[in-house]
Amino acid sequence: MCTYHPSIHTKKSMEMDGMRIKLWQLDHVYHCTVIGTCLTLEEIKKLLHSLNVDCHNYKPYDIHTHVVTVMGSNNVCSKKIQRYLDKKFSSIIKKTLKMTANKLEEEWINVFETVDLIGTFWALISHPNTTDKMRKIFYGDIHMLSHTSKLTQQINLKPLGQLESFELQQTQIINAQKQQIKQLKQDLKRLKTEMLV
Repeated sequence: MCTYHPSIHTKKSMEMDGMRIKLWQLDHVYHCTVIGTCLTLEEIKKLLHSLNVDCHNYKPYDIHTHVVTVMGSNNVCSKKIQRYLDKKFSSIIKKTLKMTANKLEEEWINVFETVDLIGTFWALISHPNTTDKMRKIFYGDIHMLSHTSKLTQQINLKPLGQLESFELQQTQIINAQKQQIKQLKQDLKRLKTEMLV
């Protein structure tokens, strides 16, 4: 496993950020899915590096296992990852903050086929109104998606969607410019006709 420096083992106090559930307060069974789904390997390495954790010579699975293991307690590493996830998915957290359990279930169903699924997973699994039963459903859905590779496909759809949006904007600009050119040609023709009269 990664070399775990003593400076990272600290502070056992339970700080509550509003009423949202902290990583270390979640049942340990969810940690693997949260870490493996909500963070890329590069993000994990950067976070560990910022904590002086040397993991250059370790395989991705060893790094993942190490991080998952330390999520079970309130420590500097779990707090840093908690803050990072909250920042990364802040817009979805804000959107779902005041939702009831029923609304959270509806939100999950609505985003299940979208690129917002990963952020919604984090926002809902750590939401105070999410029941244990709902958590198991969210976890199960994500777990099965990872087996079918659908999650990877959905992640890859986001850049594609952004490109399609950019292409649409450019097409609209080009069409507007064509319309302006057409109007200018008509105005020029009209002026030439008026000058001949």
